[in-house]
Amino acid sequence: MDPIIRQVFVVHSVYIVFVLVAFSALCLLYAPELAGASVLGRFLCIWMAVFWTPRLIVQWTYYDRAVRRANPWGNWGFTAAILYLIVVFGVAALGGVS
Repeated sequence: MDPIIRQVFVVHSVYIVFVLVAFSALCLLYAPELAGASVLGRFLCIWMAVFWTPRLIVQWTYYDRAVRRANPWGNWGFTAAILYLIVVFGVAALGGVS
């Protein structure tokens, strides 16, 4: 692999980690604001639900089926975690459960 391609992938991977850490910090530090009815909180919840939805699709359509079958706990664990995030952010984006 060309060194520049490797470097681009490393940089993109690091940026993705930073985005996930930022999402985690938002959830842990600003949960009331995300769950409230503010426009920004709803926008961020919609964005995070949309962000995780393609990841679920990739889990079941792109990743190698043989690997998923060989690791059912991991496959179902990731599926459950991603579904949880999509549902929680989706419910918060819609204004929560009354």
